[in-house]
Amino acid sequence: PVLPTGFANSALPLHELDDGEFVQFCTDLLNLQPMIWCSRGRALVARRIFGAQRLLSGTNQHGGDIRADAEQGEVWMFQCKQVKQFHPSDTRKAIERAEHGWPHADQYVLLTTCGLSTKSQALVHGRTKWLWWDASRITSEVQKLEPRERGMNLVQRFGKEWVRRLFVWGDQPLLPWAEFFADDVSPERRHFHHRTNCQPRRETL
Repeated sequence: PVLPTGFANSALPLHELDDGEFVQFCTDLLNLQPMIWCSRGRALVARRIFGAQRLLSGTNQHGGDIRADAEQGEVWMFQCKQVKQFHPSDTRKAIERAEHGWPHADQYVLLTTCGLSTKSQALVHGRTKWLWWDASRITSEVQKLEPRERGMNLVQRFGKEWVRRLFVWGDQPLLPWAEFFADDVSPERRHFHHRTNCQPRRETL
């Protein structure tokens, strides 16, 4: 099979998902409330995502796939592109569509399963409200999730080997990912974690 440009063996095989599955994976990730670094003026700040809604296909998405609510009352818009390559003309079009459709968004994020050329990256980084995530960056955001079990359950759809590869002690039993996401993600929802028996410390002479 033809691999996406910029493919990295250390990144999750997001290119194996279809368009809808890729958008859903990104939505699931955002609903696990990641802390994301971004720029505000000349400062580098962190914003936690509180919740995300997938914009259904077949409706007027106005250039966005996912709308998310973040700290400080911010609205973030995400564009997900499951593609083998993404040319500068594609990047420019994606930026223009999102900014026209959601002009009041505080942050835009372009997520691609492939890499971008230097020119395409310059188009994104030349706008202060834009971020670009490729498969490697998305994988990194998954690994940073706290508690760790959130990321592990999310990765399970790719198989247990990926859980072991990305997380230390990733061979511990977890809920199937479909069951993990069966409930609505909220601060009140139950958390999943590993439990082991504690051995009492022996006194030494």
